[in-house]
This record gives sequence, structure tokens and C-alpha cells, in this order.
Amino acid sequence: MTEAAIGYDSAFEIGDGATPTEGWDAVAEVFGITPPNWSRDTTEATHYKSPDKTREYIETLADPGECSIELNFVAGGEADDVLQGLKAAGKKHLRVVFPNGAKWTFYGILTGYEVELPIDDRQTATATFKVTSSTVVS
Repeated sequence: MTEAAIGYDSAFEIGDGATPTEGWDAVAEVFGITPPNWSRDTTEATHYKSPDKTREYIETLADPGECSIELNFVAGGEADDVLQGLKAAGKKHLRVVFPNGAKWTFYGILTGYEVELPIDDRQTATATFKVTSSTVVS
């Protein structure tokens, strides 16, 4: 039997930085989350004695990627205030909470906040975060 599930009841949260117990606040009105999209490049390491005349590669540094959220936009609303405040906040502790309770926690910097005001549809915004750490899965 499958364990597939829909994304309903997911959340995107921002940590308050408190120690020893950090508090988390969910961003309001989120309807889309793209979790961090980790990748790693390779670089060629071929030399004159590479086995079987075959190119060799080694891994380079990992890039933790980006994370983005889409939300209903309300100018001056709760989520807008939070995201406007993150423009100058620097690195923040962030997490994606999945419907089954699993969490991906990471640090990120807000790098984009784009608002759309269509003439005949809901107002939306997209916030993009550059991930600056490995993702901890819990």
C-alpha cells in the first residue's frame, strides 16, 4: 500500500533564535513550498595514468540551494510584515514542516520577495531564501 500524501497541512516556519528552546512562527497564508534543492557539482581529475584511458571526476562542495514559498499577499498583513522585516535580518533559522510531522530545518537568507497584483485574481507573493547550511531532517 502506498504512503503517498498531498501537501495539505504543511507549514513554513521561522525560528525566533531563542536558546535553549527556540520558538517557531508559521508564515501565514502559504499555499506553496519548494524545499531546499541541494546539488553538488564535480570537477575533472583525469591524469596521464587514469585507468582505462577514462576521465575521472571528484566531487566539489555541496550547494544547499534555495527554498521558496508562495503565499496569498495582503499588503501590511501579518505575513507581509514578517517578510518585509527579513529583508535586513540576515541569516535566519527556517524549517519546512511536512503533513506527517517530519521537519527539514536549515539556515537561510531572504534573497527575493516578489508580489503580483493581477487585475482579476488573488494577490500573491513569492519569497525566496538562499540556504546557507545543510538541511537537518527530523
